[in-house]
Amino acid sequence: MYSNKINNTGNSGKAIVDIIICVHNALEYVKECFDSIFKKKTIDFNLIIVDDGSDENVNEYLNEFAKENDCVLIRHDIAKGYTVSANEGLRVSKSKFVILLNSDTIVTKGWIEKLIECAKYDSKTGVIGPLSNAASWQSTPRLKGEIGYDLNLLPKGINLEIMSLLVEFSTLKKFPRVPLVNGFCYMIKRKVINKVGYFDEETFPKGYGEEDDYSIRVKKAGFNLRIADHCYVYHNKTKSFTPEKRLALCKSARKLLREKQGEKIIKEYVNEVMNNKVLKMNRENVKITLDKLWEFKKVVSKSVLFLFNEKDVDMELIIEEMNILTQCGLNIKIAVKENLKNMILENNTNESCCHIFYNSKENLVNIMEKFDLVLAVACEYGNEFIDIQNLTKKVIYAYNIQKSNTCLLKQYNSKVIGDETRKEAWDKLLFLNEIINKNKFKERY
Repeated sequence: MYSNKINNTGNSGKAIVDIIICVHNALEYVKECFDSIFKKKTIDFNLIIVDDGSDENVNEYLNEFAKENDCVLIRHDIAKGYTVSANEGLRVSKSKFVILLNSDTIVTKGWIEKLIECAKYDSKTGVIGPLSNAASWQSTPRLKGEIGYDLNLLPKGINLEIMSLLVEFSTLKKFPRVPLVNGFCYMIKRKVINKVGYFDEETFPKGYGEEDDYSIRVKKAGFNLRIADHCYVYHNKTKSFTPEKRLALCKSARKLLREKQGEKIIKEYVNEVMNNKVLKMNRENVKITLDKLWEFKKVVSKSVLFLFNEKDVDMELIIEEMNILTQCGLNIKIAVKENLKNMILENNTNESCCHIFYNSKENLVNIMEKFDLVLAVACEYGNEFIDIQNLTKKVIYAYNIQKSNTCLLKQYNSKVIGDETRKEAWDKLLFLNEIINKNKFKERY
């Protein structure tokens, strides 16, 4: 059973977001999807599951899951198709924002908040989608592969959360307006549903084409569709159907869509979204960032030791920043005087931060010899570190983190996190890369 104890709701005290997940077999990916939305949960939501004629083992799992996690479960004994299932979920939903999420997706931290942020860009915004590895024109960093759209599998050594951060830092965050939004993760405002209604299940009962048709109807109704280009959701890509069946469904859907909306408007909208300048630039920026990341290979493969002058430095703040750098993949240890051990261990609950305690300058010198890079962190490059420098052949680089130059941390759900902290950590990665690769002293202010 997943924890449901989050209190980040609207003024009414109820969740402002409904998530609808339609399921048809592919249990392995369903479990992965459910696991991600609960483990990455930072805002309350209502989960509505529509089981569209899945096998008995999937049905049993969903029944148990819904009971344990207080979810709404709708069951079709015989598969009726995605669009019919999505509409049933939409009719049950009541919240201000509704997200139709494919059962073969994996979400990332803060995904709902980012979609909501984009939704509040202007009063006319009605439908919102994120970037992804495999979502046609919303894909990044590559749009097309050798055959069709690129799946953009995660590069070796980069996990999903790191990829999400790279996208967030690389993209423009301009929330570009588009005429079409991919249906794999499709947020709709309640006022859109009230005005436009539901998906066309008579024309597109099996899915494929229904979200393009709905997007066109939303646009005709006077609403804007936007991409939350700082949000990244991973898409495993159609695990409920075989590739052959998927191709057949796509071909049929394209024909039906052209017949309903007209060939001209389909071509115009597809060209517009595929050639969107902001999305294009975002893809290029993500490519550049990934290329730079490979340049960090020498950094990540090296061990880094940080030294502190506890008289001048806010230790708690720096430890938080070092923890984040560790999460970015750096092999970091923090050398601290033995007399601070109890205080450090009491105040630091993050296991990712590894301390090394020393009781003398000679002891510290011996520790330093085991590391590739040593950085002295202090408001001033004090005499203490100069004395240590004289005892070793290893160069100590001055790494200045002043209170006036560090990011402000914000309280969020009683946990110190925030974009500014991560951006500061990203800036430090660039700095460490410069020191190691160029092998030069640089004092950062």
